[in-house]
Amino acid sequence: MNGTITTLLNCAVSKTGAQNRFNQTSANLAVNGFLFDVKFTVPSGYAGKWDFLKDFYVNITKRIGAGNGGAVALLSNVSLYDILSYSDYIAGVSMNSTSFTSGEEVRISGYADCGYFSMTSRDALEVTLNIGSKSNMPSADVLIEISAVFDKIQATEYKCYQSCKATGADQPYKNVLSIFYIGDGVNADATVTDEIGVKSVNINSAIAMSNA
Repeated sequence: MNGTITTLLNCAVSKTGAQNRFNQTSANLAVNGFLFDVKFTVPSGYAGKWDFLKDFYVNITKRIGAGNGGAVALLSNVSLYDILSYSDYIAGVSMNSTSFTSGEEVRISGYADCGYFSMTSRDALEVTLNIGSKSNMPSADVLIEISAVFDKIQATEYKCYQSCKATGADQPYKNVLSIFYIGDGVNADATVTDEIGVKSVNINSAIAMSNA
């Protein structure tokens, strides 16, 4: 690969450890996307797969030092599980393909395209990992590394990510490029209304399409 990968946050999360929030700030970077890497050694009897990552939340914010300042929330409290699921969907693979064998190290990686931006020495890129719950974690330490990937210079563009949970009611959003649904294979429809019209997608059919 032509480009650079710069580590932004590297941490070991322990089920019994007291630390539930990890934070790191970087500067002087050009960024096209973010790389996420998670691994741990499977303890005996562990059956939780990657589900514990649903309680791990990532925030990545570009803080602008010029002028009156400001901030761009690139990832806004997004579940790490959702990020990896979305990355696997784009790559045509599945989180379910991991074989959890006792005593062996398992690893999963994902990538989120954030467009392109370049930082000055006065800007800061703040990365935060918040742990909502550790009840489903494996007893072994979970190693997590979040990195910035720079591949090419292009026009400045920000792609931002946000997680939300369905409430059963209409949920309006602005400036949406795409919607990624994560859920059980229920026989229901997801309906999207935009300026062009109304579109309905059967969730079971969408899952079949992604598997294909």
